Amino acid sequence: MSSKMVNHFGRFPQQTIRRLQDELDNTTQLLESIRSKGADLTQLTNFLDGTLSHIRSSDSASTPTSITNCSECRQLKSALVLELTGKERFRFGYEQLSSMIKEASPILRRQKQDYEASFEVIAKLTSELNEARKELSELHQLSGESIENYRYIQRENQFLINDNKSLATK
Repeated sequence: MSSKMVNHFGRFPQQTIRRLQDELDNTTQLLESIRSKGADLTQLTNFLDGTLSHIRSSDSASTPTSITNCSECRQLKSALVLELTGKERFRFGYEQLSSMIKEASPILRRQKQDYEASFEVIAKLTSELNEARKELSELHQLSGESIENYRYIQRENQFLINDNKSLATK
């Protein structure tokens, strides 16, 4: 350690340094506890404001170390505020998305039911169309046979008419 640092820290009684170290440890534990519980922005801001007030009001408030601690606390507060605003924006977006899904859920369920019902109707209509095609094919076949029978009967009729005329002329 340099002599400047020894002189700088030598000014503070060992008890004050220990007290500040304990305060820092307690603050760190509280911050971790608050973070793990998912505290909201207001709780953390109030906590940090109280910590800043405590540091300012302590008997070593005019020392360079306490001023550094205050600026570190301000930086910590700014960082936490930014982090929490990001988390709150995420929560807000998540809640909006969740509510949109909840609102859309019955609509999507109804659309799914309609889709399944229309799928059944399409299957039924396809079956009916296949039956109609089969029947049409049978009717075409029957119609072809009927035309052949008609032509046969017409030729037979013509033959009988001609035969009848020839018998009448004899």
